[in-house]
Amino acid sequence: MQFDDLKTFGVTYNKFTRDDLEFLYRQVDLIRNNFGSAVPANEELIGHIDHEYFLPDQCRQQLETLVLPMVGAYLQEYPTYNRAKLSVLSDGVPIFLRDAWVNFQKKYEYNPVHDHGGCFSFVLWLNIPYTREDEDAMSFTQKLHKDALTSNGKFEFFYNDTLGGIYSHKLPVDPSYEGMILLFPSTMKHYVYPFYTSDDYRISVSGNFYLNTGSGQSA
Repeated sequence: MQFDDLKTFGVTYNKFTRDDLEFLYRQVDLIRNNFGSAVPANEELIGHIDHEYFLPDQCRQQLETLVLPMVGAYLQEYPTYNRAKLSVLSDGVPIFLRDAWVNFQKKYEYNPVHDHGGCFSFVLWLNIPYTREDEDAMSFTQKLHKDALTSNGKFEFFYNDTLGGIYSHKLPVDPSYEGMILLFPSTMKHYVYPFYTSDDYRISVSGNFYLNTGSGQSA
């Protein structure tokens, strides 16, 4: 597990093996082979992606077991986030994975700048169908200047520092990210850029952790 410190808090990564995620790959394959049998998630999401589906409860619970240790590690690494975001509610209140869904992103599709509900969110990449070299070669900006930073197929965070400055942090998503999970505060805005050089799906799983207040409400 590793951490990237940003201007305020940070994000944490972990890399899982295929065996760790076999239960997830099986479920995703079932959905991919029969979109009509899955529960669409599009109406509750902001993305311009045609195929987004909720994962069934059993799969969500397995994901929770896998990812929850990262939440504890994050709170140890960034204790100020615990005080700033969770405050008194965090003492003895369990955190649970309330929802999880799979994204089948096609060429040209994207997620505009957005954030999530809850206290922590994650993205887990399962299939990246393009290479960084091919996407960079398609970039208009790089054709103008060979050293230009391109955005095709990337994942970008936007955040403020304590003085109100606006910063960004781009991740150069490519096949090396398959099996990688990224955990971050739910209010951290981010953008998922389109890709252009493959007709296969870029497949990722996302979810949101909430505080279980025990009152029929989650926060």
